[in-house]
Amino acid sequence: MSNESGAHILIIDDDASFAAAAAQIATLEGLHADTAASLDAARSKLHNDSFDLVVLDLDLPDGNGLTLLDELDLAHRVAIITGNPSVESAVRSMHLPVVDYLVKPLAHDALRTLFGNAANQPEQISFRVGMTLEEVERQMLFKTLAHFKNHKPKAAQVLGVSLKTVYNRLARFGAEHVAESAAQSG
Repeated sequence: MSNESGAHILIIDDDASFAAAAAQIATLEGLHADTAASLDAARSKLHNDSFDLVVLDLDLPDGNGLTLLDELDLAHRVAIITGNPSVESAVRSMHLPVVDYLVKPLAHDALRTLFGNAANQPEQISFRVGMTLEEVERQMLFKTLAHFKNHKPKAAQVLGVSLKTVYNRLARFGAEHVAESAAQSG
């Protein structure tokens, strides 16, 4: 049964069949799923979009997924999925916003449970010391847009800004394609 939560997840795994199957399960759970097959692809997607959950394989073609954990801000909830569990990765995951540590091959309903929990998780915005105001503003805008299923007028109203301000911020934060398509349709 679909939850239609609108939660957005990123599945980072170089096993294309696993990533596709996981994305399909996420979609069935009412989530928006995106995939990346490498650390570089994941960094790009994380830079350009906001995700409620990051599903991270540790063994990737361009490095160990643990290095990405050091780069994520605390706003990202992470689930580690690995075929090669280690004490190091398990210990490091305890000190980060890791919500689950799963070992491949996975139990039949493990992903469904993980994604069901993500769908039911209330949307939150996390702040950390040293976070710039621009980072706070970006996160606030993207989380609000995600909550209202990208309905920009409603997001503008709730945030107390003009619709033009929303489009200007989207352009500033690297979501030019969103602003451009809106300008062409308006």
